[in-house]
Amino acid sequence: MQPWQDADLRKYASLFVTREEAFTFVRRELGVNRLELKSARRQRHIVFARTVFVWIVRTFAPVTPSYPTLGEWLGGRDHTSIMHLFKVKLPQLRAHSEEFNHICERFIAQR
Repeated sequence: MQPWQDADLRKYASLFVTREEAFTFVRRELGVNRLELKSARRQRHIVFARTVFVWIVRTFAPVTPSYPTLGEWLGGRDHTSIMHLFKVKLPQLRAHSEEFNHICERFIAQR
């Protein structure tokens, strides 16, 4: 099992990140800037980048941001959209997306 799949990720304290570090990683690795993440656009690559951002900050922030807070950070999205992404879409990506798993591994490797 990879560290990012472990239910008790708090033991990986060296992996803690800030919101700014998550935005930077997404911009650098996926080519999606902050304005695009906050936009109403629903193109696949932007939705994927938002998903990676949410995964990073929900998993690796020292204090887990609430769903409403994440929605605000991503352009005022409703908190239920963020909950759906985290509770439904992320497990699907982990199980079926090599691209997502590769991004996760790159994030871990850079920490």
